[in-house]
Amino acid sequence: MGHSISIHRKLSDMKLKFPVLDAFFKSLEFTVFYARFEDDKGVLKFEVPQRVSMGRIEDYLENMMSSSVDGYHYLLRRVKDDVRITEDDMDVISGMIYR
Repeated sequence: MGHSISIHRKLSDMKLKFPVLDAFFKSLEFTVFYARFEDDKGVLKFEVPQRVSMGRIEDYLENMMSSSVDGYHYLLRRVKDDVRITEDDMDVISGMIYR
């Protein structure tokens, strides 16, 4: 397991305006880092909506690693699989649109 050095990004630096709750979103600061749970497996990008110390990042990753499968956190894999749109799904969707 390993991770990159984190960077902190403030949304207030963005020039665009959020369509709702602009002040709220502009007040957020994100901690961004990359991590890998197993050697020679995929690299995951993490964006945490608060300033997080390197120690806390290591704690988070240690907890997530305990339930990782083949280098990917089980819950993240499950969500990814649940939201994946297959070719069969697209056939159904296109059938509804092109009636």
